[in-house]
Amino acid sequence: MINEINDVIEQIMKAPDKDAAIRQHASKIDDNFMYVLTMQIQQAEEQGHGDIAAMLRQVEGAIMKLAERSAPPEFQLLNQLVQVETDAEREKILEAGAHLLAPELVQVVDTLIDQVSSSGQQPEMVERLLSVKAMIAARV
Repeated sequence: MINEINDVIEQIMKAPDKDAAIRQHASKIDDNFMYVLTMQIQQAEEQGHGDIAAMLRQVEGAIMKLAERSAPPEFQLLNQLVQVETDAEREKILEAGAHLLAPELVQVVDTLIDQVSSSGQQPEMVERLLSVKAMIAARV
């Protein structure tokens, strides 16, 4: 399984149109795939191969963008909220997406906080998620 995932990652990296290659292999992109991709990024960084890590990050980013486009509007909203840097920017996004806010969205953010916290790798993301949670909770 890992060899197959490595082969797919290599094919995507070598493809001139990475988005097309990702769409072609979409059925193979799952949690295991993303785990292996993340591990390859870390390994490349640890071994001082910044160029390879950058290419792998491009693949990861392209996968995330394609996944975001097919995600439900509420998840797209959450993604936008965590990508911006300031609460002022988040307020603008929340105003535009007010029709998507619901108590269930707070529960989704709680789940994301738990997942990111347990990884221990992105404390700044936990802070953003806590801010997003408070802002959504204040509006529902």
